[in-house]
Amino acid sequence: MTEHSIAPIAYSPLAPLSNWRMKKGQGGDVLAEKKQSAQAVIEEVADELGISQAKLLLRWVLEWGYGVLTRSTKPERIKSNINVFDFEISATQMDRLNALNQNQPFAWAASGVDPMEAAPALK
Repeated sequence: MTEHSIAPIAYSPLAPLSNWRMKKGQGGDVLAEKKQSAQAVIEEVADELGISQAKLLLRWVLEWGYGVLTRSTKPERIKSNINVFDFEISATQMDRLNALNQNQPFAWAASGVDPMEAAPALK
């Protein structure tokens, strides 16, 4: 991607959060059990830094060099989402977060469909 000047964008970087898409029909429950161990680590690191889990994930994505598109209707969340450079994630914390990769597209779980079952080529 770098060779062709393509900037990657993080799609749904907040998908690991426990409250992400939990309303009926949004699909958040489909992969909830696969997200639990990741959520514990995300919560621990965010608590260590004294920040929200969302803020941690947004900064983590930026540390990897991805652009981020966020959305919120709440002004206080918009302000918090923009201000992600008032803390640093240590190398040890980055390693803990990086180790959470399950090669699982959580953001696509909607309407009761497990994306890994719908797209076997991803396995």
